[in-house]
Amino acid sequence: MAIALDTLINEDQSDDDAMNCFDQHLAAMFTRAELARAVKQLSEAHQVKVLYMPTEYHWLILADILETGVELHNQVVEEFGPRRVGSVLLGEIDFDAVTDIYFWDTDFFIDAKAFNALDAEAKRQMEFSEGVFGAVNRLKPHPTDLEMTVWPTDGWQSEKGLYRKGCNYPQRQES
Repeated sequence: MAIALDTLINEDQSDDDAMNCFDQHLAAMFTRAELARAVKQLSEAHQVKVLYMPTEYHWLILADILETGVELHNQVVEEFGPRRVGSVLLGEIDFDAVTDIYFWDTDFFIDAKAFNALDAEAKRQMEFSEGVFGAVNRLKPHPTDLEMTVWPTDGWQSEKGLYRKGCNYPQRQES
């Protein structure tokens, strides 16, 4: 995220050059300044002890930044071979596998035609959030679409970051 934010706030780059570092759909949905604000918001939320739930638009931005990083890493691996990171030899990274593991909400990846073809009952049963429609259809977000909510952390411990003993991160405590 830091590299993405640096790219967006670097005044030596033109808007086109800065936005070309991101997928075209983000450039159609956000201005450079808007995307910089959203990435900064994600970065700041990551630095505090409060746990925030990203919106569908935030997930889309995170996935794009991750996918770009994975693509760049894989290009380096293809050209120069695996990289040593500490005691690990890191080869090609499978972006789809990473998103399957770390993104528990991937509704924003759904094809717009398939999503729009679903009736209201099917969407309710699949528990889509309110922001899915806009993100899936690559619509410009309303400012409220970029408001992250605080995630309840009752029963969580925070000495070394938020976690709950015996639970995978993050899981909401069931009431």
